[in-house]
Amino acid sequence: MHGSGSGPRHPNGPEQVPLHIPCTSPCADLAESRAQTAAARNALEAVLLEQARLLADIGHHIRTPLTAITGYASLLARAEGLAPDVRHRARQIEAAGHILAATVTRLLDGVAPIAVPPPPGGSERLRGLRALVVDDHLHVRDILAMTLEAFGMTVTAVADGLACLECLAEQPFDVILMDYRMPGLNGRQVLDRIRADPGPNQTTRVVAVTAELSPVNAPVFAAFDGVVTKPISANALAQVISSLVAQGPPPRRAEGRASAFPRPRSWSRRDRRRRHPCRCRRWCCRP
Repeated sequence: MHGSGSGPRHPNGPEQVPLHIPCTSPCADLAESRAQTAAARNALEAVLLEQARLLADIGHHIRTPLTAITGYASLLARAEGLAPDVRHRARQIEAAGHILAATVTRLLDGVAPIAVPPPPGGSERLRGLRALVVDDHLHVRDILAMTLEAFGMTVTAVADGLACLECLAEQPFDVILMDYRMPGLNGRQVLDRIRADPGPNQTTRVVAVTAELSPVNAPVFAAFDGVVTKPISANALAQVISSLVAQGPPPRRAEGRASAFPRPRSWSRRDRRRRHPCRCRRWCCRP
């Protein structure tokens, strides 16, 4: 019999018992588990990204027509010579549109909309300013233009990024209202070209107009001087522009730096001279 303190013995004798038994199965299981976790995490991130894009699309297609409803109702309510009952109904339509916009924000973004106070000092400081409105939706351009004109501003409106760049090459502006989601060049791409080209509007204040602002994608709009969300509020619009005016003109960038972006083909020297047969020396006509 074996002694009471002896351990298990190998059939061929105690000296044949292996001192170390390799353990490979748990390590392989751990590596496989980590790989599965990484794959699951990547799949989840892809799903969340696609969900965010879908919600952004839904928000854009809901808030953009809401801009037309609330915007036209607001303009109608402020019109002169309107019958009291018609003015009251227009204000009711505007109020209902803002309630619907707040509901959409809570459903899509999960946050309560921020109340916008009326602009300090009214919109008197906006009178005489030159504004460029850039939006591919006709009714949004119309509402923005009429609202700014009601503030006493001079407004030019275009439908896309390339038209915006051409217009900026021909005359200076005090502020640019730029839709973020547009066909062709989006608002950020147009902004980058404006800042890179040492033209008359290189440092002009640019305000993003968007239906997609949320705490998740707020950093995307950090390069803009301000942001106005759809549906557009006249008070919010005046407040943003007034705050930019109060800051004074931005510092001028260094002159003579080559543009990082090629100009559109319509900006060729021949085309510019075709638009100006007098061969004038305006900035847009220079080679």
